[in-house]
Amino acid sequence: MRKYMIYLSSLLVTFILSYATITWLIMPVLTRYQSLARLINHFDYTALTLILLLTLIIWLFGIQYHLKHFSVIYLYLAFSVYLLLLFMVLF
Repeated sequence: MRKYMIYLSSLLVTFILSYATITWLIMPVLTRYQSLARLINHFDYTALTLILLLTLIIWLFGIQYHLKHFSVIYLYLAFSVYLLLLFMVLF
């Protein structure tokens, strides 16, 4: 039970850090570019999606680091999200 409380609290901390990072660091930089600003305005939930994806990736990394076992599925998730964002920025 204690382990689940630690995981839940780490999820909350990760969400707060992701929210702060996306809101005050990443979104102001992305909105400076015209093409990215149009892309962000095209999809209403861009900031929320970025926050949730960053939260999920960091939280799962923390759990796997704590357990000292890295899954191939996690790497697939992290790299596919990274490539999706890279594709959106480049094209």
